Amino acid sequence: KHKKWSLLVIDTSTGELKLGNIQREELESWLQIYQPREILARKFMHDELRELALRVGDKICLATLPEAILRDKEGQSKFLRAQFAIEAIEGLPCGDVFGGLELLAASFQYLQNLKASISQFLSVRKLRDEDRMILDETVRRDLELFETLRRRDAEGSLFRELNQTRTPMGARLLRYDLARPFLSPVPI
Repeated sequence: KHKKWSLLVIDTSTGELKLGNIQREELESWLQIYQPREILARKFMHDELRELALRVGDKICLATLPEAILRDKEGQSKFLRAQFAIEAIEGLPCGDVFGGLELLAASFQYLQNLKASISQFLSVRKLRDEDRMILDETVRRDLELFETLRRRDAEGSLFRELNQTRTPMGARLLRYDLARPFLSPVPI
């Protein structure tokens, strides 16, 4: 079992893609931040992810990544040229990510199989922003960012108190900003 995982965050409504490597034990933390509706993974990982999804939030669907493209280097290169007009993943802002090209190609094939549009995806950013602080689970819990300590309830959390957003997209951005605060006051 690899300790390093490739993680791709896809927001089909905004066309945002973020790609990077994480340690296996970081996955729950990333799921807490993004609160995904669906997780795409290889079939053999579903049992572990189902258990994790139950701890993180409700109603997370699990879907299976297409396997064949994960081993098809030529198909991956073709996808990269067609989608981003580049020859190598290093040409994207995310840079070279272990297992990244395979994951990108398989995820896009999954979306295409669903007849979903992929034209809104123009680039792939880094998963980790260098200009942001990473708060671990203990800090987020102690600060009651997303749930209260006593009742483990969203009601009364900082996120719930601050959330005056009008769209789910805005709520996701606020959640991300609280979980990964800026290091510099300028962007704030």
